[in-house]
Amino acid sequence: DVERAERRYKEALAIEPAAVEAILELAQLEAALGRNDDARRTFQDALDRSEGALDVAGIYARWLVAAGHLDEARQLADDLAGPDVDTERLVERLDLERAVKRPDRALALVVELRKDETSPEARHRLAVAEGVLLSELGRTTDAVAALLSVPDTAESWRDARLRAAEILREAGRLDEARRVLAPLQGDAPPAKERVELAIGLAQIEERGGDLVKAARLLDEAAQRLAPGDDEARPRLTLARAVLEEKRGDWRAALALVDEVLRSDVGNVEALNLWGYVAADHGHEVPRALGRLQAALAFEPASGAIID
Repeated sequence: DVERAERRYKEALAIEPAAVEAILELAQLEAALGRNDDARRTFQDALDRSEGALDVAGIYARWLVAAGHLDEARQLADDLAGPDVDTERLVERLDLERAVKRPDRALALVVELRKDETSPEARHRLAVAEGVLLSELGRTTDAVAALLSVPDTAESWRDARLRAAEILREAGRLDEARRVLAPLQGDAPPAKERVELAIGLAQIEERGGDLVKAARLLDEAAQRLAPGDDEARPRLTLARAVLEEKRGDWRAALALVDEVLRSDVGNVEALNLWGYVAADHGHEVPRALGRLQAALAFEPASGAIID
């Protein structure tokens, strides 16, 4: 109900015109409805009222890039560049450089942050960020090396391994991806992390063409979930839905996504998945459009949703 949503945002802003979060939400809704001129004005208002806050600039810049205005987004980033006096600002500038598709500059900031960081865990998280950026620059081997440099004693170890396997999978190096994930299979992490591992293993098999084995891995992971693992279950259900769609049973895929939406009506991944699968098959097109617009209102710069 986008009309009602817009009305509510404007009611909030009538009470407090400087509520930056509400202004951003309204801008995202306008962007999702294709009202780009309105969205641009509202995003700029949010940036002005936040006095050039870099986190707000990052949201605005991502929308500009998604709308095809990369040069304008980069100019915005350059206009807000200034002396970085603390770690928090460096991190925000790193995010802004990523938003405007300059991973080389973001990588330089990561190197700068690692040089001065004294906390081992923070250095490990920066190693993960470095790996992601190296991957965006096409340096697959260097990216994997950075991610695998995170020791198994670090909190970010599992995340680093999953990301390394994803990079190797996308590069078609499936055996290497399996080896990277092998050490994660011997412990008993929380349900959310077990689900991510199962999805990672299933995606490797899917990439190799064995959709049956991929489905079995996801089903086995679902059977191991406890009744209280409600936070982890939707992610697994959506992965299974994606697989069903690829196997050709799009109706089964939509039914699985509906399970998630019944308990989490604002799940962006579910809204987008249902919308594009339904639209692709000419099924309930008005509802598909509404769900895609809702997803885009939550994440206005998502290339997957826009596509």
